[in-house]
Amino acid sequence: MTKWIMKFEVETAATFIIEKNEIAIKNIRDNYEVYVQNNRDRKEVGKTFLLVYLIFESENIDSAEKAGMRNLEEFIDILSFSGCVLFEIKRRIALYDWTPKLTARKGRVYKSIPDPNSPQLIINEEFVGTVETLLKWERSDPLERALRYFRLGVSSIDPYEQFQLFWFVIESLIQVDTDKLKVADKCPRCSEPLFCKKCNEVSYHRPYPIQAIEKIFNKYLPDNNDQAFIISSKTRNVLLHGESIKKIENEFGITLPDIVTIVGKVAHIALLNCSLEKQSDKNQLQELNLYQPNNFSFYIVDAIANVTAESSERTNLTLEDFPDIKIDINVD
Repeated sequence: MTKWIMKFEVETAATFIIEKNEIAIKNIRDNYEVYVQNNRDRKEVGKTFLLVYLIFESENIDSAEKAGMRNLEEFIDILSFSGCVLFEIKRRIALYDWTPKLTARKGRVYKSIPDPNSPQLIINEEFVGTVETLLKWERSDPLERALRYFRLGVSSIDPYEQFQLFWFVIESLIQVDTDKLKVADKCPRCSEPLFCKKCNEVSYHRPYPIQAIEKIFNKYLPDNNDQAFIISSKTRNVLLHGESIKKIENEFGITLPDIVTIVGKVAHIALLNCSLEKQSDKNQLQELNLYQPNNFSFYIVDAIANVTAESSERTNLTLEDFPDIKIDINVD
């Protein structure tokens, strides 16, 4: 096993109240060390940034990259729990072989930039007209809540948060959906309608909340709606019960950001149509110029450079020996 050191930047709402402005912690169970310092080169009003170094062992640079992220996530989870305060990973900085006495250290340097397609070029006269029209619409309390949940979902960069907020939109809309047709009771094993031999007919009832949500999927997502609802519903159950999202991703061959896009599109279309049904003039839809993205996830561009850095031959390495190599990204 090779010893590695990985450096990250973390944003926090906490700050040091010790003179040294540095802490060192060892995780005995998982056998890694953590060193935390203030990032004195990064200053923004109202924000504090930390430099976090993790030292651990791993077989190769690829496994080290994954282990470093996994160890950092565990560490800041514990920090957040201990202090009830924000600790958020902002970026990976670098990863190096930390074996003593090396004169050249192999490693990786990371550089990230926000989505190059941002900002979106959408604010024009037609967009302003659409906003003016929507502001005139009457909205009930459930519609107001749904609209706010949607805004929070679009604004979030965390796919777990996004999924929950878009799901809240749909749950709010079942309170205003005017389609009250009864639905069939379904077999818990195969999901087919249940047929009563004595009555010689399928059993029906008023929709339960989850069935009302399924109707919204069927109504506003006509393509592959059955599969989309099944995936989304199972995702909701997995997250609600604290299980791993990997269970869904492996079963259906889909990622959480893709699921977020499915639920986001349903929430967007359903919110528009449920709002329109409450208006006396249904022709107002012709006045709207709405946008919907191909995906609702927040993306960044990552660049990774494999590098070799000169190093001292010292046996007892310190953070001062960490190589300072930077890379830049040019996006046309």
